[in-house]
Amino acid sequence: MSSMPLDPAAAGTTLETLQTEAASGAPALAGGVSWHVFGAPIDGRLRYVVKSAISGNYLMTSALGVDILASLDGNRDLDALCQHVSALHGKPVPAARLSQFLDTCLVNGMIQVDSWGDGKEIVADAGARRERLGIYSKVHNADALLDMILEYRRWWLNPVTKAAAAVLCLLGLANIFLIPPGGGLIAPLKQMDMSYTDVFLLALPMVFVIELALHELGHALACRLMGARPKGFGVGLLFGVLPIVFTETTDSYTIPSRTKRAFVSFAGPMVNLMSFGLVMSLYWSVAPGGLAAKLLLAYSALPLASFLVSMNPFYLRMDGYWILADWLERPNLRRDAMRYLKSMFTRGSARPAPVQRDRREKLTLSLYLLVAVGWTVTFISYVTVEGLRTMYSIMQSFFTQSVYF
Repeated sequence: MSSMPLDPAAAGTTLETLQTEAASGAPALAGGVSWHVFGAPIDGRLRYVVKSAISGNYLMTSALGVDILASLDGNRDLDALCQHVSALHGKPVPAARLSQFLDTCLVNGMIQVDSWGDGKEIVADAGARRERLGIYSKVHNADALLDMILEYRRWWLNPVTKAAAAVLCLLGLANIFLIPPGGGLIAPLKQMDMSYTDVFLLALPMVFVIELALHELGHALACRLMGARPKGFGVGLLFGVLPIVFTETTDSYTIPSRTKRAFVSFAGPMVNLMSFGLVMSLYWSVAPGGLAAKLLLAYSALPLASFLVSMNPFYLRMDGYWILADWLERPNLRRDAMRYLKSMFTRGSARPAPVQRDRREKLTLSLYLLVAVGWTVTFISYVTVEGLRTMYSIMQSFFTQSVYF
């Protein structure tokens, strides 16, 4: 359904509380740790993405965090490290804050495990950093599969296929506004007529599982084409019920261009949009009222729903959210927006003063909240109302039918 990039700024903060004692030794940086500037400065402050090549985990931090990491030479204990970093920044760095940051780095594999904490290796649980609205398997490496597909990229990535993809996307967008009676997000229910042809509708979810796999493959291939390395694929049950496939594209944070990062997130929904455009084009070309038209119209609801759900920028942090977060270069977009919304209702209270934001930032967060909440409410309302209306119509026709012998 959606790729699951981790929130680098939340890595570590969303884990269960780390129960470790402060080290009496000197923390040392683990091997394979690197960092680079991420996006444009916010409020004049640079942000950095820190990557552990060994654990594959990421953190987003400030210049202070980078200076701390650069100072982990294994020769300074906590007190000496506080003094050193405080001297670098010209202001005191609290030992508690520094210790918390080191704990976060440890749990993400960025500090040698025998130099900090209780000396026991602690492995960050990537799944715990996701919004776990379901059950997910481990991520399985797919480098061999992606390498094989990329070997033949000239066959599926050329001017002709790019033009075809663009046409299908445009057709998909156009058909969102041209949905015929009996179509839309509740099309499978609307196409039920209590006849033997309803049996064929049971095969549609099996076809859709293949499309979900292509959705995730789109994310992974886009990630590789943009210069990053996806960790692999996994399967799961969204909400504990809906079977899904997912891919781990956290490495897209190493892509300097925000446009390319956003495309990695859009590649999956693009597959669904192309599928919807293709299915609806086939629907308009077949005889109306026949079995083919019925199945095509029923199936069209699945890629359409997948596209709209995955592009939702708020309810779940799925593709639509990461596209906006990457474009605005705000990995904590929803958190910042909710804090801004909360601050609007807590002014004048005894609570801490809200974060100072300029007019542009306020406008950005306000527009995001307006679009995100509006999208979510509209989608849920439409599905609920149409679903109840269709179910009522089906039950009414079922009970009013007369059977004569």
